[in-house]
Amino acid sequence: MLVIREAQLQVFRSALEAEFRRKLGRHLQGRCNRLSDSDIENQISLGIARAKEHGLVREIDVARFVEAVCVHLGGFTAEPFPKPALAILFGYRTDPDAKLKRFLQWCQSTCPTSSADAK
Repeated sequence: MLVIREAQLQVFRSALEAEFRRKLGRHLQGRCNRLSDSDIENQISLGIARAKEHGLVREIDVARFVEAVCVHLGGFTAEPFPKPALAILFGYRTDPDAKLKRFLQWCQSTCPTSSADAK
């Protein structure tokens, strides 16, 4: 019988997260022209942490969340999101797809992006 230890699983998790960060970073480079590579890496780290706070755990959900914030809101800051955004994001009974769709609509209506920032 093959036994995989927790330490081995952690190595796999770390490799998967590193690959996810690389893919998301490449994607954001094309969407967030005003952010440097180090800024993008920082935004991804902040975004992953914030996504977990809002019950977003699948890679696709985390990526959509980070992209929406970086493209439409200028990135993550120390300030909390406005109350209407928090009401959407803390809707724990809401399906992640529906939550992100509503959040993106809020972002687009509240903070329209300039054409220089988004392609």
